[in-house]
Amino acid sequence: MDFGPNDGYLYIASGDGGDEINAQRINTLLGKILCIDVDGGTPYAIPQTNPFVDSINAEVRKEIYAWGMRNPWRCSFDPVTGWLMAGDVGQGSWEEIDVIENGKNYGWRCYEGTHTYNMSGCNYPEYVLPVWEYSSSSGSECSVTGGYIYRGLNVPELEGKYIYGDYCSNKIWALTYDGINLTTNQLLVIATGGLTSFGVDQNQELYLTSFNGNIYRFTPTITPVELSSFSAVILENEINLKWRTETEVSNYGFDILRSVQNDIWDKIGFVEGHGNSNSPKDYSFIDESVTSGRYSYRLKQIDTDGKFEYSKIIEVEFNSQIQYGLSQNYPNPFNPATIIKYSLPEDSDVSIIIYNALGKEVDLITNGIQTKGPYQKTWNAKGFASGVYYVKMNAKSLSSDKTFSNVIKMLYLK
Repeated sequence: MDFGPNDGYLYIASGDGGDEINAQRINTLLGKILCIDVDGGTPYAIPQTNPFVDSINAEVRKEIYAWGMRNPWRCSFDPVTGWLMAGDVGQGSWEEIDVIENGKNYGWRCYEGTHTYNMSGCNYPEYVLPVWEYSSSSGSECSVTGGYIYRGLNVPELEGKYIYGDYCSNKIWALTYDGINLTTNQLLVIATGGLTSFGVDQNQELYLTSFNGNIYRFTPTITPVELSSFSAVILENEINLKWRTETEVSNYGFDILRSVQNDIWDKIGFVEGHGNSNSPKDYSFIDESVTSGRYSYRLKQIDTDGKFEYSKIIEVEFNSQIQYGLSQNYPNPFNPATIIKYSLPEDSDVSIIIYNALGKEVDLITNGIQTKGPYQKTWNAKGFASGVYYVKMNAKSLSSDKTFSNVIKMLYLK
């Protein structure tokens, strides 16, 4: 149980009671996330935002906030995004991590994780699949223990990552998920004793409890330079490499290495590091000496004492002939402004519109005739609410029958 950080309501997680179908029944409190207002009535009131508050069916339990859960253990709110995170224990093959939203059905017993389990009577129009799952069928892992998104100060490299574990293996992972981008998962440490739960103190520092009777404080070893992303953006006549570090210790800088054939790597540039840093740092390098073809890039991160490590390799197919395109906005997530890039191979009639998560048009980036070439626009979301937004681009050539349409998803976090 926990009180919501923004609304003050009490949220309660319940398992299915051993009867699988309970999770899909809305006339029982089992297999649900419940939400009640403990200050609004005797003994409590139903929040007006609950999905079934207006139901006239006396059997429907209006306390339901979300359903389709098997055994959520444990749940927590993130004070920054407001997300309600849940580790939902599987029946025997798949453990899952969910971001719980109002009125959503998370699939059990129809689905265990992203996998079908028992589809009898499963005709609900939309089941929400987990943001992450892992297999527990091997026996080494058996039961997820949900944790917290880390918001403390002592371990800056974990900022914004969801920390959770498994009861049987005692493994603890850090899950990276920003609401849009693909999730990544990193094994941090193997705990001592049976991992039962996580907790945070008044400073948002993370603790874990064990069946051995001890409480542990979470202080993993700091990675000297933690590279969290490395990507390439194709421009009209060049390739823009972008990367980010979460923390840096004794970082001298980065050699930029490029290969065009036979895994032969050439140094094409150097970018100086920030030395020591406990906050994210963004870097970029533009490769202007490119023609049509395939290129591979990697970074050689060099410490001040001469030690070095290589990044992952990214590959880019570059075509100097400009095409219609709408690139993913950068940065993403953003606050309050982000850059939207697009390209036109011919003079075109173009419209680029911003929509909110409900599909309502909220802003117009451009609308009208534009000459061919690359473009860059800045959208400032100051004055808008935090959340998911969509950018839709439609273009029609003035000289041919070419048309183009694309949508990208953005996340604005105040």
